[in-house]
Amino acid sequence: MTVITTLLANAAGNAVAPAPALPVWIGVAGVTGLFSAMAAFFLSIAAVVLAIRLKAFLTQGPGKQELAFIKALRGDVKEHSRRIDERVLAKVSTAPASLESLRALLRNLRNEMSEPMAYLARMANVPVTGFGEPEISSAFGSWAGAVRSLSEAIDHFYADTSYAGSDIDTQRETYLLRQYRAELEHLLELRAKVKESAGKLDKLAGGYITKHTPKADGATAPKPPGDH
Repeated sequence: MTVITTLLANAAGNAVAPAPALPVWIGVAGVTGLFSAMAAFFLSIAAVVLAIRLKAFLTQGPGKQELAFIKALRGDVKEHSRRIDERVLAKVSTAPASLESLRALLRNLRNEMSEPMAYLARMANVPVTGFGEPEISSAFGSWAGAVRSLSEAIDHFYADTSYAGSDIDTQRETYLLRQYRAELEHLLELRAKVKESAGKLDKLAGGYITKHTPKADGATAPKPPGDH
């Protein structure tokens, strides 16, 4: 019996002791590191997908409606600028001989500016992103600013010649007719700015249209005006 008891005691002493538990901070760090690695992995995938979609968006070019809008914009600006350039010059070519003729001249100029100003009012609802490229939007803004400046200059001078009564002394009439010659130079400068800014927009819009117009196999798209 003594022998059996001794053998059991030796066997119990030779058993493998359980491994000590890991510290709590090691377990928490391991779990946190795992989640961080997973988050970084999914974020990298999301970044790749976003980059692919952005590249596809930038390289696919404008749709048919966007391209048609730029074509219409180019034509509208060209036509309004042509009319301003020709009609303003034609109307101011003859100097007014009296205050009444000066008023009539300015009324005619205001009428000529009413249509392009109405066009600008309609275009005010178009977002900046609707112009295809930032350069085209900026060029249109410059053209619109020149048109507004010309219209406002005409309106201001017309207001100076307008009075509630019909009578005006000779001295005041002489002053206004002399002032017209100074204002005329300013009006012609603004007219030139309208023409210049319209030319810049025409070139940018023409390049945009050429760039994004689908080409037939083996065909070459025509160059925009001014690039020949």
